[in-house]
Amino acid sequence: EKIKFIHNDIEGINLLATVPTSKENSDVLLFVAHYDTVRGTGGAVDNASGTATLLQMAKIFRQTGKDYGVEIRFLFTAGEEQYYYGARNYVNSLLDSEKARHKFVFNIDMSAKPNDEYMPGEQYYITVSTEPVATDLYFSPAAKENIGSLAVDKTKDMLGNIGENGYYSPVRAGQNDLIPFRMVGLNALTLSWRCIDAERSLGAEYDLACPAINHLPEDTVENTDLQSLYDTTRLAVGSAAQLISSYIDKF
Repeated sequence: EKIKFIHNDIEGINLLATVPTSKENSDVLLFVAHYDTVRGTGGAVDNASGTATLLQMAKIFRQTGKDYGVEIRFLFTAGEEQYYYGARNYVNSLLDSEKARHKFVFNIDMSAKPNDEYMPGEQYYITVSTEPVATDLYFSPAAKENIGSLAVDKTKDMLGNIGENGYYSPVRAGQNDLIPFRMVGLNALTLSWRCIDAERSLGAEYDLACPAINHLPEDTVENTDLQSLYDTTRLAVGSAAQLISSYIDKF
Protein backbone atom coordinates (compact mmCIF):
# COMPACT_ATOMS: atom_id res chain seq x y z
CA GLU A 1 0.00 0.00 0.00
CA LYS A 2 1.28 3.47 -0.92
CA ILE A 3 0.42 6.04 1.71
CA LYS A 4 0.82 9.59 0.44
CA PHE A 5 1.28 12.55 2.75
CA ILE A 6 2.00 16.25 2.30
CA HIS A 7 4.43 18.31 4.32
CA ASN A 8 5.30 21.90 3.44
CA ASP A 9 3.62 21.39 0.06
CA ILE A 10 5.94 18.45 -0.71
CA GLU A 11 4.50 14.99 -1.26
CA GLY A 12 6.01 11.99 0.46
CA ILE A 13 5.09 8.33 0.15
CA ASN A 14 5.27 5.67 2.83
CA LEU A 15 5.05 2.04 1.74
CA LEU A 16 3.19 -0.45 3.94
CA ALA A 17 3.09 -4.22 3.52
CA THR A 18 1.16 -6.54 5.83
CA VAL A 19 1.23 -10.22 6.71
CA PRO A 20 -2.37 -10.60 7.93
CA THR A 21 -3.92 -12.88 10.50
CA SER A 22 -7.40 -14.35 10.76
CA LYS A 23 -7.50 -13.41 14.44
CA GLU A 24 -9.87 -10.48 14.94
CA ASN A 25 -8.54 -7.28 16.53
CA SER A 26 -5.11 -8.87 16.84
CA ASP A 27 -2.02 -7.15 18.15
CA VAL A 28 0.28 -5.47 15.62
CA LEU A 29 4.04 -5.85 15.39
CA LEU A 30 5.48 -3.06 13.24
CA PHE A 31 8.89 -3.27 11.55
CA VAL A 32 10.25 -0.03 10.09
CA ALA A 33 13.09 1.30 7.92
CA HIS A 34 13.42 4.64 6.14
CA TYR A 35 14.22 4.49 2.44
CA ASP A 36 15.14 8.14 1.90
CA THR A 37 18.65 9.59 1.97
CA VAL A 38 20.26 13.00 2.34
CA ARG A 39 20.53 14.78 -1.01
CA GLY A 40 23.89 14.18 -2.68
CA THR A 41 24.79 11.05 -0.72
CA GLY A 42 25.12 7.48 -1.93
CA GLY A 43 22.82 6.28 0.85
CA ALA A 44 24.12 2.70 0.95
CA VAL A 45 24.65 2.46 4.71
CA ASP A 46 22.05 5.13 5.53
CA ASN A 47 19.66 3.62 4.76
CA ALA A 48 19.66 1.24 1.81
CA SER A 49 21.08 -1.29 4.27
CA GLY A 50 18.10 -1.01 6.62
CA THR A 51 15.72 -1.11 3.66
CA ALA A 52 17.37 -4.30 2.38
CA THR A 53 17.08 -5.90 5.81
CA LEU A 54 13.39 -5.00 6.06
CA LEU A 55 12.71 -6.37 2.57
CA GLN A 56 14.37 -9.65 3.49
CA MET A 57 12.37 -9.87 6.72
CA ALA A 58 9.12 -9.29 4.82
CA LYS A 59 10.07 -11.93 2.27
CA ILE A 60 10.86 -14.55 4.91
CA PHE A 61 7.74 -14.08 7.02
CA ARG A 62 5.47 -13.85 3.98
CA GLN A 63 6.84 -16.94 2.23
CA THR A 64 6.16 -19.27 5.15
CA GLY A 65 2.43 -18.93 4.44
CA LYS A 66 1.68 -19.13 8.16
CA ASP A 67 -0.98 -17.35 10.13
CA TYR A 68 1.04 -16.13 13.11
CA GLY A 69 -1.88 -14.96 15.23
CA VAL A 70 -0.55 -11.39 15.07
CA GLU A 71 -0.67 -8.81 12.29
CA ILE A 72 2.86 -8.11 11.03
CA ARG A 73 3.41 -4.81 9.29
CA PHE A 74 6.45 -3.64 7.34
CA LEU A 75 6.65 0.14 6.97
CA PHE A 76 9.11 1.83 4.62
CA THR A 77 9.14 5.51 5.55
CA ALA A 78 10.02 8.64 3.59
CA GLY A 79 11.33 11.87 5.07
CA GLU A 80 13.30 10.44 8.00
CA GLU A 81 16.21 12.71 7.17
CA GLN A 82 13.85 15.70 7.20
CA TYR A 83 12.68 15.19 10.79
CA TYR A 84 10.91 11.81 10.60
CA TYR A 85 7.96 13.05 8.56
CA GLY A 86 6.99 9.63 7.23
CA ALA A 87 7.01 8.00 10.67
CA ARG A 88 5.19 11.00 12.15
CA ASN A 89 2.53 10.77 9.45
CA TYR A 90 1.99 7.07 10.19
CA VAL A 91 1.70 7.71 13.95
CA ASN A 92 -0.62 10.68 13.48
CA SER A 93 -2.91 8.62 11.23
CA LEU A 94 -3.59 6.03 13.95
CA LEU A 95 -6.84 6.13 15.89
CA ASP A 96 -6.45 5.46 19.60
CA SER A 97 -7.93 1.98 19.14
CA GLU A 98 -5.43 1.24 16.36
CA LYS A 99 -2.55 2.67 18.35
CA ALA A 100 -3.41 0.37 21.26
CA ARG A 101 -3.02 -2.65 18.98
CA HIS A 102 0.65 -1.76 18.28
CA LYS A 103 2.52 -3.84 20.83
CA PHE A 104 5.99 -3.21 19.46
CA VAL A 105 7.82 -1.10 16.87
CA PHE A 106 11.17 -2.42 15.57
CA ASN A 107 13.10 0.23 13.63
CA ILE A 108 16.14 -0.64 11.50
CA ASP A 109 18.51 2.18 10.60
CA MET A 110 22.00 1.44 9.25
CA SER A 111 22.10 -2.34 9.42
CA ALA A 112 25.54 -2.26 7.80
CA LYS A 113 28.78 -0.41 8.53
CA PRO A 114 31.56 1.04 6.36
CA ASN A 115 34.24 -1.43 5.36
CA ASP A 116 37.81 -1.33 6.65
CA GLU A 117 39.14 -0.09 3.32
CA TYR A 118 37.09 3.09 3.57
CA MET A 119 37.59 3.78 7.28
CA PRO A 120 40.53 1.74 8.66
CA GLY A 121 40.90 1.63 12.40
CA GLU A 122 37.38 2.77 13.28
CA GLN A 123 35.59 0.68 15.91
CA TYR A 124 31.96 -0.14 15.16
CA TYR A 125 29.34 -1.61 17.45
CA ILE A 126 25.94 -3.13 16.88
CA THR A 127 23.53 -1.27 19.15
CA VAL A 128 19.95 -1.25 20.37
CA SER A 129 18.38 2.09 21.31
CA THR A 130 15.08 2.07 23.17
CA GLU A 131 14.58 5.75 24.01
CA PRO A 132 15.12 9.09 22.24
CA VAL A 133 18.64 10.45 22.41
CA ALA A 134 17.58 13.63 24.24
CA THR A 135 16.40 11.74 27.33
CA ASP A 136 18.00 9.74 30.11
CA LEU A 137 15.23 7.15 30.01
CA TYR A 138 17.54 4.53 28.55
CA PHE A 139 18.97 4.18 32.07
CA SER A 140 15.58 3.05 33.34
CA PRO A 141 14.60 -0.54 34.17
CA ALA A 142 11.82 -0.24 31.60
CA ALA A 143 14.37 0.39 28.83
CA LYS A 144 16.39 -2.64 29.86
CA GLU A 145 13.27 -4.79 30.07
CA ASN A 146 11.93 -3.69 26.67
CA ILE A 147 10.50 -6.85 25.07
CA GLY A 148 12.22 -6.04 21.80
CA SER A 149 15.66 -5.48 23.28
CA LEU A 150 15.31 -8.70 25.26
CA ALA A 151 14.49 -10.51 22.00
CA VAL A 152 17.60 -9.03 20.36
CA ASP A 153 19.71 -9.98 23.39
CA LYS A 154 18.49 -13.57 23.21
CA THR A 155 19.06 -13.80 19.46
CA LYS A 156 22.53 -12.28 19.78
CA ASP A 157 23.44 -14.96 22.33
CA MET A 158 22.14 -17.67 19.99
CA LEU A 159 23.99 -16.38 16.92
CA GLY A 160 27.27 -15.65 18.65
CA ASN A 161 29.75 -13.06 17.43
CA ILE A 162 28.02 -10.21 15.59
CA GLY A 163 30.04 -7.04 15.83
CA GLU A 164 33.69 -7.79 16.49
CA ASN A 165 34.09 -4.87 18.90
CA GLY A 166 31.00 -5.32 20.98
CA TYR A 167 27.25 -5.08 21.36
CA TYR A 168 25.42 -2.49 23.40
CA SER A 169 21.80 -2.65 24.56
CA PRO A 170 20.25 -0.35 25.47
CA VAL A 171 22.24 2.76 24.54
CA ARG A 172 21.47 6.37 23.74
CA ALA A 173 22.42 6.55 20.08
CA GLY A 174 21.14 8.83 17.39
CA GLN A 175 18.01 10.56 16.25
CA ASN A 176 15.82 8.45 13.99
CA ASP A 177 12.32 7.10 13.37
CA LEU A 178 12.24 5.72 16.92
CA ILE A 179 11.28 9.19 18.17
CA PRO A 180 7.71 9.63 16.80
CA PHE A 181 6.68 6.22 18.13
CA ARG A 182 8.12 6.80 21.60
CA MET A 183 6.57 10.26 21.77
CA VAL A 184 3.12 8.64 21.76
CA GLY A 185 4.16 5.96 24.24
CA LEU A 186 4.60 2.97 21.93
CA ASN A 187 7.27 0.44 22.89
CA ALA A 188 10.04 0.59 20.30
CA LEU A 189 13.71 0.15 19.51
CA THR A 190 16.22 1.02 16.82
CA LEU A 191 18.79 -1.54 15.70
CA SER A 192 21.85 0.10 14.11
CA TRP A 193 25.62 0.17 13.71
CA ARG A 194 27.44 2.91 15.61
CA CYS A 195 30.99 3.98 16.35
CA ILE A 196 32.69 5.55 19.35
CA ASP A 197 32.22 9.27 19.70
CA ALA A 198 35.42 9.84 21.64
CA GLU A 199 34.60 13.36 22.75
CA ARG A 200 31.45 12.28 24.54
CA SER A 201 32.54 8.80 25.60
CA LEU A 202 35.46 10.25 27.60
CA GLY A 203 33.03 12.29 29.68
CA ALA A 204 30.34 11.31 32.14
CA GLU A 205 27.97 10.28 29.38
CA TYR A 206 28.55 7.33 27.10
CA ASP A 207 27.21 7.79 23.61
CA LEU A 208 27.77 6.15 20.27
CA ALA A 209 27.84 8.21 17.09
CA CYS A 210 26.81 7.60 13.48
CA PRO A 211 29.45 6.04 11.21
CA ALA A 212 31.62 8.76 9.68
CA ILE A 213 30.47 7.81 6.17
CA ASN A 214 26.91 8.99 6.85
CA HIS A 215 25.49 11.78 4.69
CA LEU A 216 28.53 11.81 2.40
CA PRO A 217 28.84 10.97 -1.33
CA GLU A 218 31.18 8.13 -0.29
CA ASP A 219 28.27 6.23 1.28
CA THR A 220 28.25 3.68 -1.53
CA VAL A 221 27.95 -0.08 -1.85
CA GLU A 222 31.67 -0.26 -2.66
CA ASN A 223 32.45 1.26 0.75
CA THR A 224 29.95 -0.91 2.65
CA ASP A 225 30.83 -4.00 4.67
CA LEU A 226 28.36 -6.53 3.25
CA GLN A 227 29.18 -9.14 5.91
CA SER A 228 27.84 -6.75 8.55
CA LEU A 229 24.63 -6.39 6.53
CA TYR A 230 24.24 -10.17 6.39
CA ASP A 231 24.93 -10.57 10.11
CA THR A 232 22.57 -7.79 11.16
CA THR A 233 19.80 -9.11 8.94
CA ARG A 234 20.12 -12.51 10.63
CA LEU A 235 19.95 -10.74 13.99
CA ALA A 236 16.87 -8.74 12.96
CA VAL A 237 15.04 -11.78 11.53
CA GLY A 238 15.85 -13.89 14.58
CA SER A 239 14.70 -11.13 16.92
CA ALA A 240 11.45 -10.75 14.98
CA ALA A 241 10.92 -14.50 15.25
CA GLN A 242 11.37 -14.24 19.02
CA LEU A 243 8.66 -11.56 19.18
CA ILE A 244 6.31 -13.46 16.88
CA SER A 245 6.78 -16.84 18.54
CA SER A 246 4.88 -15.84 21.67
CA TYR A 247 1.81 -15.18 19.51
CA ILE A 248 2.13 -18.54 17.73
CA ASP A 249 2.17 -20.26 21.11
CA LYS A 250 -1.06 -18.51 22.15
CA PHE A 251 -2.88 -18.73 18.81
